[in-house]
Order: sequence, then C-alpha cells, then structure tokens
Amino acid sequence: MEDKKIKEIINTIKDSLKSYPDLKIDISFLKDNACGTKVEISLIELEELKRLEDRNILISKRYGFTQNIIGMEFESKGLKYKVVDFKTNNRKYPVIATQLPSGLSYKFSAQSVKKCLGGDKLINRNCNLEKLLGNE
Repeated sequence: MEDKKIKEIINTIKDSLKSYPDLKIDISFLKDNACGTKVEISLIELEELKRLEDRNILISKRYGFTQNIIGMEFESKGLKYKVVDFKTNNRKYPVIATQLPSGLSYKFSAQSVKKCLGGDKLINRNCNLEKLLGNE
C-alpha cells in the first residue's frame, strides 16, 4: 500500500476520534518490511481534566470574566468564533478563538471578547443561572 493512502487512512481515523475529547490518540505506520499500524489510545485522567478546568477558570477571572469562557461562542464583525485557549504571555490579545466555519485561529483582547459576549451583566447572569440550576 502506498504511503499516501496510509496517511489518508490514519488521518480519517484521527478525525473520527476527535469527537472524544478524553482520548489521547497516537497512530503511526510501521515501516521497513513491517505490515500494519500501531495505535495507542489512552484516557486522559479525570484529575488532569479537572486541573485544566481550574486553570481556565482562574485565567478567565484574571481577565475580568466571572466564569470559564473556554467553549463560549461569540460574534464579531458578522463572523462567529469559539474561545479555545488563553495565551497569557500575549498581554494585548490573550484570548485565542477559532472562526467556526473555517477553523482558523485568531487572537482577541479580553475586553473585546467580553463586549461581544454581552458584557458583565450577561456573563454574570449566565454564571448565576448555572449555579442556581446546579450545573456547575
């Protein structure tokens, strides 16, 4: 089988498993007269997920949000974005978001994201609503 076809198959497998965020996936092709692939799948520890959640809450609060904004969607200049990460070393534009239809990454200032999310009143309301409903 050609290397190009094998890489295509591996990418298809990786893409289909991306919907499971708690899986860590490593797929490699065995070369030099070996026939087959090596697939390693392991669960990300719940403690690690909790640590990431705590980190995101702490950083969100540092930038003036009342809750974790990772995963929130907002609209800016007619385009939809989803917050995916923080780059704390970037003082002007620490919020990293992907454009939803294209998947391209962009950086935003915390104030512009807060404004696009509806300001303090809406963010506080959503946070308090989740606490009232017990969905923390």
